[in-house]
Amino acid sequence: VWEKYAVTVNALLKYSPFGEHVQVEGDKDATSDGATVDVDNDNKNQQQEQCQKCGYVMCTTVAENRSLMDELFNAKPTVFKPNLPHLVYQYGVYINFIEQCTVLKEKNPEIHED
Repeated sequence: VWEKYAVTVNALLKYSPFGEHVQVEGDKDATSDGATVDVDNDNKNQQQEQCQKCGYVMCTTVAENRSLMDELFNAKPTVFKPNLPHLVYQYGVYINFIEQCTVLKEKNPEIHED
């Protein structure tokens, strides 16, 4: 499932907030009218670089998906954890802008770790 999310995220992040297209090797077509864009999925470094250049990625998932979040989005775990009382597992927040984010470097006071 996460791999399909990654394709969508990378397609959305191809355009900067100012409407400029960021060209990534392997692109076949990139238009603002919703045309399909094919990206070379074999080059993970280009995908990660693209995410950082074009937008912020924030994901919530279980700790077991840490390496997958890093691989797909260059997203690192934060200190902050969301309060989701009805879920069996504690989710974490993963972002690709860890150095710039100060808020998510603090613990959530609603979470009491044993």
